[in-house]
Amino acid sequence: MEYSQILERAIALIGGGSPALFSTLGEGGYPHTRWMVPAALPRLKGMIYAVTARGFPKAAEVEADPRAQWVFQAADFSEVTTLKGRARIVDDPSFSAEVLKAIGPHLTAFWRLNRDASALRVIETEVESASILFPLRAERYSANAPQNAEARRE
Repeated sequence: MEYSQILERAIALIGGGSPALFSTLGEGGYPHTRWMVPAALPRLKGMIYAVTARGFPKAAEVEADPRAQWVFQAADFSEVTTLKGRARIVDDPSFSAEVLKAIGPHLTAFWRLNRDASALRVIETEVESASILFPLRAERYSANAPQNAEARRE
């Protein structure tokens, strides 16, 4: 499978509003993994988005070390997709509104932890590599993102 095919499968899993695992490097260089609700915006290929808030540990972790990983799985565990890349925090109110519109209905837990909408921050992950595992078929495919071929948000 090519990179674009793996990415399309990950985006299909995102489309259902299911949570995914987001990993960063935390204190002491150890992985820190948490469930988050991701989004993909059709106009920005090769990017995955999520929301956080000022003061949440994941924002500080992304700012300290941008290496990140997303893991998505089908409900029946027939496929598991892993996307690795570089994350960054975006502080742009109009862009945050666009991301929030895409994710909004699936953020019940987030709003329970953060009631201050002005503290909202977007985590943008630029995907550098993708892999997909089909456990029931014992098949795995991996590919790197094409250089400079994907749309970028400016």
